[in-house]
Amino acid sequence: MSEVPITIAAFLLAAILLQSLVLAQTTVNQSTQSIQLCCVALSAAIGSSKVFSPNTAGYNASATSYFAQQEGELAPYCYVKPTTSQDVSTLVRTLSLLNLGRFQSPVCPFAVRSGGHHTVVGIANIHNGITIDLGNINQTTLNSNKSIASVGAGARWGSVYDTLVPEGLAVLGGRESGIGVGGFTTGGGISYFGAQYGFGCDLVSNFEIVLADGSINNVNARQNPGLFTALKGGSNNFGIVTRFDMKTFALGQYFGGSNYYLGSETPQLIDAFTAFTANPNFDIKAAAFLSILYTSQEGFLSLVTFSYAEAISNPPVFANFTAIPPILSQTQISTLDVFAEELGGANTPDNLRQTSITATVRPVASLLQQIYVLWNETVPLIFSAQNLVVSLTMQPIAGDFLKAGPLNGGNVLGLDPSESPLVVLTFTIQYTSESSDALIESTSRDLFQKIEALAAKSGNLNAWFYLNYADVMQDVIASYGAANVQKLKSTSASVDPFGFFQTVQPGGFKVPK
Repeated sequence: MSEVPITIAAFLLAAILLQSLVLAQTTVNQSTQSIQLCCVALSAAIGSSKVFSPNTAGYNASATSYFAQQEGELAPYCYVKPTTSQDVSTLVRTLSLLNLGRFQSPVCPFAVRSGGHHTVVGIANIHNGITIDLGNINQTTLNSNKSIASVGAGARWGSVYDTLVPEGLAVLGGRESGIGVGGFTTGGGISYFGAQYGFGCDLVSNFEIVLADGSINNVNARQNPGLFTALKGGSNNFGIVTRFDMKTFALGQYFGGSNYYLGSETPQLIDAFTAFTANPNFDIKAAAFLSILYTSQEGFLSLVTFSYAEAISNPPVFANFTAIPPILSQTQISTLDVFAEELGGANTPDNLRQTSITATVRPVASLLQQIYVLWNETVPLIFSAQNLVVSLTMQPIAGDFLKAGPLNGGNVLGLDPSESPLVVLTFTIQYTSESSDALIESTSRDLFQKIEALAAKSGNLNAWFYLNYADVMQDVIASYGAANVQKLKSTSASVDPFGFFQTVQPGGFKVPK
């Protein structure tokens, strides 16, 4: 553990401003004055060149680069962009002092952003508060024997792969280049290679994290093993992770890419997906994700994205899919960085409103076909939304996916290997009309209530929610199971006894009280 003292000048200024904040509570513009003073204190603490007010280039760069337009529409009083873990330590110490005695009703609330790719509004931004943007903590380095990649929490996966691919290496990361490392990993992380290696969090060997007292800690299986496990799925509840040390594995060129199909082929594709996922002899080098699509431009389509961790074109494991003629094939043998950029070179935003919701079910063909019928009945209800893109994606949790966690110090996701195989369902909607927000929200939630009821009736529902796809109304942490919730509560009480990250940072999926 290391402690970085806040500068004396910044400490004194924060103390003075703390008194000012107390006085500001009696004024008409109390909230505005309080937060503005908070930004002044943070500027003094880490330097004015790292704190950005509205209508500046630095502020606008952060505000316009969220995946979901709704998230970028939140207006913090300043974006703060640390460049080191020491900066983050200073920020946490300063914010703790500024909110002293007010954690339950903070005068300087904040949010933390890695890549800003989640669709839940407020998980990585805040209105009338302070947003800490980790985007400048983005380095990727390899240790001497190249077995560990140390990755800054603000990195995007594209930059990580740019470093690793020339070395013939990979880590368990996102499938799209623009996704941020931090949220993906602390939320679990589903990659192409999960059937071999598990969730993205499972191959993290060490977290560098700033805790509520401002201390910088290395957390691993030997140092604070309870927190080590809690960070694997526990999201933003315990501190600000500034670096992930990830186990690498060898990966050269391999088969991947996507096939596009007519919408009329979807029932046959669902059968192929079910057979692939439920295969008792699952090939752990393989991954296939089925997306059922509607776009206002193209109508109804389906898309299958493939990955096979060998340089073998159209390997036999995908025969049930490739027997169905695609209208367009974009499969090839290439490298991870190329596939990530093709699927989502999203360092620039889509400028679309986004929402998503998730459920987990067993791979039963009759159930998935019924879910497809429900989807078909639901999509026309939102045709009024402008520039509409709707997808229902089915992703397998199969092979050795759920065995990796226990072999690597455990995680808190709550999925037992005996529950495999499973299918993670994700309903994602993109559109541009703000007037459609309420309709989109209610329609997506109604659909998934029906899906859950249908799956539960047949005994094929798993209560687990994948955090990175979840809707704000879904009780993600509770879905990890009572034992894991208790672990998370105990860990939070141990490392953050006054609830700084539970209250002063209001966004995200919180540990139940």
